[in-house]
Amino acid sequence: MTMGPEGRRMPDFLPMFVTTAEARRQTRLIEMNQTVLGNLDRIIASLDVTEPAEANG
Repeated sequence: MTMGPEGRRMPDFLPMFVTTAEARRQTRLIEMNQTVLGNLDRIIASLDVTEPAEANG
């Protein structure tokens, strides 16, 4: 399974989004998006590990 370019750009966007939410003191947005960012990091890391193996066979 591959992740499209949109999914790989999300980790670049989310820290900026969280920083803006922090400046606005939007606590719930911060909490939710930090969780999303952590999940995306784990998903992308697992895809980066499995994609080369799938390409070889």
